[in-house]
Amino acid sequence: MTPWRCSRVRQLSSTWLPKKDRVQTDPFFEDGEKVVGREDAVTKIVTTLISSDNQQKNLSVMAIVGMAGLGKTTLAKSVYNEPAIDKHFPKRIWVCVSNTFEVDTILSLMVDSLVPGKAAGMKSRHALLQVLREEITGKRYVLVLGGLLRSKARKVAEWLSIRDNRLWELPEGEDRIMKVLKLSFDNLEPSPLKQCFAYCSMLGKDFEIERDNLIQLWMAQGLLQTSSVENHHEMELTGEVYFNILLNNSLFQEVIEGGTVTKYTMHDLVHDLAEKVSKSERLTHESNDDVPHVARSSPSTLENMSEVTVGRLRSLFSNDQVPEIIFSKFKAMRVLSLDTADIEELPNSLGKLKHLRYLDLSYTRIKALPKSIGKLYNLQTLRMQDCDLNKLPREMQNLINLKKLVLLWISGFHNLESIPRLEECTSLRRFEVGHCDKLKFLQTGLSCLARLEDLELGPFREDLDSFPDFQVPSQQLVSLVLNGWPKLKSLPQQVQHLTSLTRLTIDSFHGVEILPEWLGNFASLMNLSIYFCDNLKYLPSLEAMQRLTKLEFLYVFRCPLLEQRCTEDSGEEWPKISHIPRVTCKQASL
Repeated sequence: MTPWRCSRVRQLSSTWLPKKDRVQTDPFFEDGEKVVGREDAVTKIVTTLISSDNQQKNLSVMAIVGMAGLGKTTLAKSVYNEPAIDKHFPKRIWVCVSNTFEVDTILSLMVDSLVPGKAAGMKSRHALLQVLREEITGKRYVLVLGGLLRSKARKVAEWLSIRDNRLWELPEGEDRIMKVLKLSFDNLEPSPLKQCFAYCSMLGKDFEIERDNLIQLWMAQGLLQTSSVENHHEMELTGEVYFNILLNNSLFQEVIEGGTVTKYTMHDLVHDLAEKVSKSERLTHESNDDVPHVARSSPSTLENMSEVTVGRLRSLFSNDQVPEIIFSKFKAMRVLSLDTADIEELPNSLGKLKHLRYLDLSYTRIKALPKSIGKLYNLQTLRMQDCDLNKLPREMQNLINLKKLVLLWISGFHNLESIPRLEECTSLRRFEVGHCDKLKFLQTGLSCLARLEDLELGPFREDLDSFPDFQVPSQQLVSLVLNGWPKLKSLPQQVQHLTSLTRLTIDSFHGVEILPEWLGNFASLMNLSIYFCDNLKYLPSLEAMQRLTKLEFLYVFRCPLLEQRCTEDSGEEWPKISHIPRVTCKQASL
């Protein structure tokens, strides 16, 4: 295919209207309107865009940056309407980008600019892209994107400051890399983001962690405070923004397993930077405080710390036995991660950790939890994966004092036969339970979790031929993950009432051959993922699939029969999914 030859003029505005889209602009001047005093700027931009040097590149970008009212749009219009531009570029495209920055809307506006009226009624991204290919493949064109957000302008300014920094004149080597990484860190905004990055040093080198788990750690440590009043949902959204900024700045790396991003890690040099800046970044809002607040320490180190120091620790990561006497000294502990610790029990003094917000007991040999766990008034996250627990204490069944709990993860409890009642867990927004070999039923108390947004269930006992009955409120639930096993031949029927779902994942339902027709009732569904369903052949009917008007992403992985039937254009199932903007089957992106 002949490459597209494009020059883009991008306006970057420093004003941001968070609730209203900006007024749409067009590339034309009013009758009699005349621009004075910009001739030199227009000539310079036009010369740059049509210069012979740029013709040897497939894409040229020029940014017009400035405060609101300086005349960026007027300058862009002047360039757009220059006779030299009209002559040099057979195709000209003008698009005013709204604050929501919706890709499909931009593509539609581009098509309309090239062929007026052509985009009307076209809902498929595939169809829009096809029109664009037909119109501009092999041709020179100029694309003006107007009205981008202030954050874009700031990023350009930051990038220019980094690009022009004299650090690049240093000899290549580890020292230069570290200084360049430090420069990237110095440009991180807002300030609490630097604290979140520094906190990652506590995870140790070569760590691998899920995004949501890291955000829960930041939140527990108090690094995501957005106001004087604790708002867990708002803090998690802030955490997601911070995480994405660090990822986009290459300070995190993706860990990919089976073609899917499962966790994240840090390069050793980036972790070295985190350790370095953690010594200067204050990980608490308290002033006049030079006592370390986080520690990854052995029991002997803890025992040698002064009582004052131990009493002011806010986070402890340990994979060793923590002496019982130390627990009684924890006065300010917010995060206690005993992940992989070689322990069989916890002391009853655990209940004295009044400020504890995060507790991770995964991959330990703990057989029972102390009754005092019901006294952890501020607990937000309780993670328990692959433990030897055979029951949970009666005190957890009412969870009267755990009303702030937002995440409960019960996984790998091979002897657990029932889960606690959760009626009083009024703040619980994420609940995961699975890989519990002896679990036969789920508590009906799930229906009382009015704030539940994310739910993951299964797998359970492989001799069960149906999914355990469960009832959850449908008003708030937006994400559901169902993990099956070979004997199941259908999805659980109660799922059909969860019409508020925006994300649905179906995993390892090996006995299912066809997805139910009621799937078409999920009018809000935006993301559908299907994994490891060996015998799945059929999606719901064409009518049902076309009712999923908001579905933007379909991912099918390791479902060999369905993958073949979803082949673009020729597959039997393709007409059912051709309207979906992004379809990925196995490793082939359609």
